[in-house]
Amino acid sequence: MDSGPTKHITLHRMAFNTYKVISSRNVRLGDGSVTEAIKMGSIVAGVETRGKTTTNCITNMLHVPKLQANLLSLSKFLSKGLKVQFHVNECFVEDVNGNMVEITQCKGNLYLMTFKEVCGANLANFVHPRTGSDSVELWHYRLMHLDVRSSYALQSMVKGINLGKTFPLINTFVCNACTEGKQYAAKWGNNGIMPATKSLEIVHSDVCGPMRTMFVGGAKHLVIFVDDYSRKVWVYTMKCKR
Repeated sequence: MDSGPTKHITLHRMAFNTYKVISSRNVRLGDGSVTEAIKMGSIVAGVETRGKTTTNCITNMLHVPKLQANLLSLSKFLSKGLKVQFHVNECFVEDVNGNMVEITQCKGNLYLMTFKEVCGANLANFVHPRTGSDSVELWHYRLMHLDVRSSYALQSMVKGINLGKTFPLINTFVCNACTEGKQYAAKWGNNGIMPATKSLEIVHSDVCGPMRTMFVGGAKHLVIFVDDYSRKVWVYTMKCKR
């Protein structure tokens, strides 16, 4: 997200949901150079905010193939009625009703908006390229979330990966999906109940229903008994719970 550009800009053709030809339009970059926008369209992006993924449509996006990064125009967001608040480490984007649209993180003095997917495609297809060497983030997604150390080791086995010669002592890249996927719940206590030492010493029971579709005999409920020792299961049908 940037306050400099007057239009949303992307270098990825595959990101567009709608795509149309426009008259030749020059785009002046921050270093003073000029490149060409060839087409315009809209993208549909999945954005995760506070654990909830929402789908947003970004319109009037310019396609500039020679760009080195995707840029979202702050002025365009404001013209749509969105509210943007910048803080030291985060930026909050809210709609006209005060609902949170996106929370961007500040990394390297840049506020980066992360999409879960773009037009239904995997995020790995839209990670912007880096100059000099490949992006660790890019290959992490391409290799199905392979750990960073193994990604560096893979360079000696295949051609086409250029991450540098040595594994960095301090790795600043953090994958939110890997972090959440490797979390686990704390072990529950046994509530003082000892496991059964023989059959039918402890029997667990539960009732399921009512079912939307009635059984042949007219029943709509199931009652289940599970023996704690042998794990044998008995299932019976019931017409009602009374």
